[in-house]
Amino acid sequence: MIIHEIKTELLKEKRSANSKLLIIVPIIFALFSLVMNLLMGPSPNGRSNFVAAAFNWYPLMILPSIISLFVCNIINKEYSHHIILNKMCDYKLINFYLSKCFVVVIETAIIILISSVLTFIICKLLGQYILLSQLLMASLALLIGSIPIMLISFILKYVFNNIFVIIINFIAGLAASIVSTSKLWILYPWSLNLRFMASILKIHPNGTFLKSTDKLAQVINTPNILVISVLDCLFLLIFYIYIINLKKDKSE
Repeated sequence: MIIHEIKTELLKEKRSANSKLLIIVPIIFALFSLVMNLLMGPSPNGRSNFVAAAFNWYPLMILPSIISLFVCNIINKEYSHHIILNKMCDYKLINFYLSKCFVVVIETAIIILISSVLTFIICKLLGQYILLSQLLMASLALLIGSIPIMLISFILKYVFNNIFVIIINFIAGLAASIVSTSKLWILYPWSLNLRFMASILKIHPNGTFLKSTDKLAQVINTPNILVISVLDCLFLLIFYIYIINLKKDKSE
């Protein structure tokens, strides 16, 4: 069963590079956001420059890059003889790769949770306005909006090497600041998180604050973005399973 494979992957991750990233990235994220907050000057009334910096740069640059590293690391640690041994033991290849997807989702959830807790603590220390419920909703939205990027990264890893996967996600993430404000955002998975942040936290994809009357800031946008995210996940998951089966058929 896939639950067994997920448990196995989690055990293997304990001493991996990804486990170190779970600690290092939130700290770097907090320090980076703090520096950006200082550069932005005083926060407007009822707003937080720290939150604006954190939840703009996070989906724009940090998360796509970190997800790339998670995916590359979890795939690279498997040597070819491990995969051959798994086949000899009648190990299902689909479960083997899908379990890795689930583990990356868990790792991303942990890193977003730790970063959100740090954001809340720092905002309180700085005396900046932040609603815990709003922060939790934004964190959950970040996780949901990141799953399509994870699946794309796994697909890209089949074709390209580590550096290329990281570069593609990095450039695609930066380009999302432009695409997310156009009609093409629906077709561009990297724009989902920026659209979520605009709707939930009223932060424009360029990092500035939105008025509640702005089109991007409408609360009604959130369920629409959620539907697009789920559809993207389903489509990419089906495509990923197809690639795995295709690889399996060629190897037999």
